[in-house]
Amino acid sequence: MNNLEIIRRACIKANPSILELKFGCEVERFVGEIDTFVKLACWRDKNVAVFYRKSKNGKVDQLFNFEPTDDEIQNWKILGRPIRLSDVLLALQKANKNISIQDYGCFMWFGNPDKNDPCEIEGWNEIFGDKRITWDLKNDNLESQSEETIKFLANLLVMEGK
Repeated sequence: MNNLEIIRRACIKANPSILELKFGCEVERFVGEIDTFVKLACWRDKNVAVFYRKSKNGKVDQLFNFEPTDDEIQNWKILGRPIRLSDVLLALQKANKNISIQDYGCFMWFGNPDKNDPCEIEGWNEIFGDKRITWDLKNDNLESQSEETIKFLANLLVMEGK
């Protein structure tokens, strides 16, 4: 299991609504064909599903709708929506990690940095390694974060993601 999958599983465990069929949720309707869900509505006593599909460059390629049967809907594999910062913070809270994030995206923990022990409280401390561990606040998608941030989060959530 890779680091992104560890984090994703921990986030879904903390917030199962990630897998609900809602706006922005990815759905695999046919093997290998992934579309992003917009809405499911009832029109003239029929289900109408609206999706969009992205091209390889990530831009919306097409918006389409169709009338799926109830059986077709039951066979859709709901992959869920993208993981966001709020999902990660919920997973960290559920895992009893004493982590916070500054308004500029830097992860913090409450404890004594000299003893590396969050139980000996001395205040909020930035988490450093070779460089600060930060969340890019301009791009809220987990998959767009730095490799260092993803590795850090996966190490914190490895037991929650199993």
